[in-house]
Amino acid sequence: MQLTRKPIKSLRVTVHPPEGEVRVSAPHAVPLSVIHAFVESRADWIKRHQALVRDESPASLDYVTGEQIPFAGRMYPLDVVHRPGRPSVTLHDDARVVLSVPASADRSQRERAVDAWYRAHLDIVVPPLIAAWEARLGVSITEWRVRKMKTRWGTCSIKARRIWLNIALAAKPPECLEYLIVHELIHLLEPSHNARFKALMDQHLPNWRALRVKLNRGNHRQDD
Repeated sequence: MQLTRKPIKSLRVTVHPPEGEVRVSAPHAVPLSVIHAFVESRADWIKRHQALVRDESPASLDYVTGEQIPFAGRMYPLDVVHRPGRPSVTLHDDARVVLSVPASADRSQRERAVDAWYRAHLDIVVPPLIAAWEARLGVSITEWRVRKMKTRWGTCSIKARRIWLNIALAAKPPECLEYLIVHELIHLLEPSHNARFKALMDQHLPNWRALRVKLNRGNHRQDD
């Protein structure tokens, strides 16, 4: 259990992926005995949520036939087919993802093929979302880019007016991708995560807190 003292009025307990770590926030004056009793009273709730986050923590893929691969909020069975030529990935009508690679392709080559598929998907779905929200928020960016990030879903360079998106967003539900884009664009109106930022999020995307939880479920990454 990780305990943090804060200037708050009541005790709070949360469970965090990937291992279901329990974190408790407590007012400065609350005794440890009261905190432990509170955590014990929430034991059933904690166990349920630990099971959820552990079940949803993504395993490292080997990119072999039979694995489940995430795409746009769903899990698809992966079928690896050995064919000469350039690697490719196709989502078939029978709800299979087919990865076509030469027989000699190693794991890193198969992963790069999937990453290219993810990038192509983002190239299609991101521009209309950005255009729509730029118009709604009255902001504009100079460009957006995709890269792999270990700890962030996205970042916004205020000075350059550039947005970076994590390639792993291609695996997430469309509404989570939209939330992240809105989050980064609103940083052009308010750079920090202060009360004004949250008020703008509430105004333009009222369910953003639920979407943030959904996005971060089973991951180390966070929005920025």
